[in-house]
Amino acid sequence: MEFLSKVIPLTMLVFVISSMLAVGLSLTIREILVPLRNRRLVSLALLVDFVLMPLAAFVIAKLLRLDQPLGAALLLLGTAAGAPFLPKLAAVAKGSLAFAVGLMVMLMVLTVGYMPLVLPLLLNGVSVDPSKIARSLVLLMLLPLVAGLAVKARYKAVAARVGPLLNRASTLSLALMIVLLLATNIGNIVDLFGTRGISASILFLIGGFGSG
Repeated sequence: MEFLSKVIPLTMLVFVISSMLAVGLSLTIREILVPLRNRRLVSLALLVDFVLMPLAAFVIAKLLRLDQPLGAALLLLGTAAGAPFLPKLAAVAKGSLAFAVGLMVMLMVLTVGYMPLVLPLLLNGVSVDPSKIARSLVLLMLLPLVAGLAVKARYKAVAARVGPLLNRASTLSLALMIVLLLATNIGNIVDLFGTRGISASILFLIGGFGSG
């Protein structure tokens, strides 16, 4: 079990980097920027990510009287926007990959300044170092994405060959990561029953889908 726990960060690293590279190899900068000109859509997305979801996390934690660790975890989910899962979810849902990538990048950049300001207001005694957030986002997400875009712009044939391979690698690593997380945390998942943590998660997901 200890070995599996050590493999999880590796699978997560493979998923994030391969996903960002695959997305960059399949799009151009112009394709990413065009959907962001829709001011109404962008404004609504920002409203959901930076107002409604943090508010939902705070209200759910208070109403269900979650224990401090569970409440803190829910607030972290509510205030952290721009996850690397966005392009993958957009692809599965047959949505606009270009808009998903553009929105993801915008949310990542804004989150670097947003979390250090908002999270201490919601969690007493918490401080957030924006440099650490920015470092991980730049190294793991932005740089691979930019590298993919650069290859796509100069070597379209290479991008067409390598992109599908990286996309499959990201899907496989994501599936493996989920399996490993379930296998190594099954005891913690069982312990959540009776703590209202499951109910809070369901309500938060419903709120996210509804807002979307």
